[in-house]
Amino acid sequence: MQHYDEGPRVSLYDSVRDLPLTIERYALDGLEQHISSTFLRKTTLIRLSGGGEEGVGEDVTYEAGEQDLQQTRGAVLPLSGAWTLHTFSELLETLPLFDHDPEQRAFLDYRRWAFESAALDLALRQAGQSLDAAVERTPKPLTFVVSMRLGESATTDRLHAWLSLYPGLRFKLDATPDWTGELIAERSTPSTSKASTRARASTRCPTPLSTVGSSTDCPTRGSRTPRSPPRPRPCSRRTTTGLPGTP
Repeated sequence: MQHYDEGPRVSLYDSVRDLPLTIERYALDGLEQHISSTFLRKTTLIRLSGGGEEGVGEDVTYEAGEQDLQQTRGAVLPLSGAWTLHTFSELLETLPLFDHDPEQRAFLDYRRWAFESAALDLALRQAGQSLDAAVERTPKPLTFVVSMRLGESATTDRLHAWLSLYPGLRFKLDATPDWTGELIAERSTPSTSKASTRARASTRCPTPLSTVGSSTDCPTRGSRTPRSPPRPRPCSRRTTTGLPGTP
């Protein structure tokens, strides 16, 4: 077979980096949701406005205190102006997205990505383009799952409550050490068996951060080489061997 030189490959980022972007102002909106009695999840919506359009991104930094500080600080960054998506990203590199060093380096990434995703949303709207058209991809249906735990005293009650409303739901269940053999074996009943075949459990047992494997592949940032995953703990083995459809 004869091969032809197709020239340099264009990344997804190269497809959108030169989109014009006009920002007139921005605003911050706080969101919060009680996940459990001990965990209040907080995030911040970044709303960039310009040319009669609005682009929205979300800062998903996990530390609630960091979200409070950002919202109290307000929209103080000098973002107004005419940019491209790339020059706006370069601007963010020079700005103090935090007024202190955050506890985790990842928090800087979460916040920067929130502004960049809002900028991409706004630039596309100002250009009258969809993302799939900009990157020359054909949209395809996606299957989403409900990610949750089974409560502080784990039962399948929440799972059944959701399925009673939306029988076709799929789940990603965060396994915890209090999952019992009886809870996992509940799949043997007809109704639970049907539900658990739609469930995929991620076995998040307590593990030191230094041993957790991670891998990120982002076309605008490059990729990090994954480390070897930790050996499964007892609750991981119980879950992956007891629930059908688990990886």
